[in-house]
Amino acid sequence: MSLFPAYSVIYKDYRFLGRFRNLEVLCLRDIDLGKVRFDFPVLPNLVEIMIDENRVTPLVLEWLRQQPRLKTVKLWSAFSIDESRWHEVQSALPGTTIQDRLGEVHP
Repeated sequence: MSLFPAYSVIYKDYRFLGRFRNLEVLCLRDIDLGKVRFDFPVLPNLVEIMIDENRVTPLVLEWLRQQPRLKTVKLWSAFSIDESRWHEVQSALPGTTIQDRLGEVHP
């Protein structure tokens, strides 16, 4: 499921995502989860998520750690992601593959 904030949700209310218990792939590009209505639901079948690198806050990392089947996190950035940021996300999500927007896995 891909959500585009300008078109998907007029009132910036993303609480409905918790109803999608079978959701496997989710794209949250251009959505600041700290500034919208979002319940940070456990999505039992989520295996892949795409999110802007600059939107991955400690709260978002904690939410991602709660996803039981999450295998891949794709960080989107128009620029290269610095080494310390890669390390921060990898350390917070052990056992999860962290990729950039082109699908490159950080060493």
